[in-house]
Amino acid sequence: MSRPKILIVEDDGLVQRAWEAVFAGRGWNVATASTTAEGLALLDTSPDYLLLDLMLPDRGGEVILRRLRERNLPVHVAVTVGEVAPERLAELRRMKPEDVFRHSYNLVDLTWEGDLARAG
Repeated sequence: MSRPKILIVEDDGLVQRAWEAVFAGRGWNVATASTTAEGLALLDTSPDYLLLDLMLPDRGGEVILRRLRERNLPVHVAVTVGEVAPERLAELRRMKPEDVFRHSYNLVDLTWEGDLARAG
């Protein structure tokens, strides 16, 4: 049985490494990208799954999802979004990702907050 392949498109290095560790630790083949351009280039690796950040430095992550849908690629997509305009979220949902996860955390704050509380 082949290992599932996941493409993680996330520009926050800490979050990207955390997701990579989670999936690699479960035996998945993991590819990562930090920009929309890198993510588009890695679609040719035929991932089974895509974990997609919507807010990327060069263009919105929905560009990658749109390309997947235009090509009718059989990729399961989960999108992570922070604060986003309702119109943009509605447009995203029309492209039918399997799931949309809203987050309002900063992983750096979560990582250091406990340490700082214990130190104080």
